[in-house]
Amino acid sequence: MPSIFAQTRLILNTSTVPNQLATIPASNDHTDGTWQATDVYPGEIFLNYTDGTLSFRTVSGIKTLQIIQKPDQQLYSVSATIPSGSIQALNSTPYLIIPVPTAGCIEVVSASVKYIPGTTPFPAGGMLNLVAANTTSANNAQMQLPASILTALPAGGNVYQRFTDYTTGGIYANILPAQGLYLWAGSSQAGGGNGYLMVNVLYRIINA
Repeated sequence: MPSIFAQTRLILNTSTVPNQLATIPASNDHTDGTWQATDVYPGEIFLNYTDGTLSFRTVSGIKTLQIIQKPDQQLYSVSATIPSGSIQALNSTPYLIIPVPTAGCIEVVSASVKYIPGTTPFPAGGMLNLVAANTTSANNAQMQLPASILTALPAGGNVYQRFTDYTTGGIYANILPAQGLYLWAGSSQAGGGNGYLMVNVLYRIINA
C-alpha cells in the first residue's frame, strides 16, 4: 500500500495579472496560513497567461521563462532578390521589401546586402536607403548604404555589406505607422549595369 503524505500537493499555479510571477513563501508549510497565492515550493511552476511567462522556484530562487513572445519582442526576417532592371529603377520606383503590417510599425533591427555582379557595373547613383513608406524621400529613411557597392566589378566576386542607421543631413532613422519597407536609391542608377542584389532584413513590429 503506498504511503500517504497529508501535506503533499501538486498544483499548477496560474495568473492573469500582468507581470505577476512566482514568489518564495515565508514558511515551508503551505497549510499554516501565511502563504500567498503566488508562493511555490521548489520545483513547482507558475504560469502567467497574460504575459506568457513560466516561473518556477529553484534552490537559488525564482527563475522565469518567456514562453509566448509579445509582438514587439518577436523578431522576423525577410530576404528579397532585386534584379538589375529594378535596381536601375530604384530612384523612381522603390522596391518593396516588407509589406504594410496589419498593425504597428516596422522597426529594422539589422540589414545587409549581397551584391552579385554581372558583366557591367551600374552607373554612379545615390545612397541606397531602406525607407519606411513607398516614397522617394530620404525623410522616411531608416537605414542607408553607399551606392558605390554597385559601381565597380569586384575582383573577388560577390560583395557583402551591412546597412547602417540613416543619419545623413540631420535626418535620423524614421519609424512610421501603417507603412511598408522599401529599398530606394537617392539618385538614378539608370543607363546600364547588370547583376542583382539580395537584401536581408531582421525586424520587429512595434506598438502592435
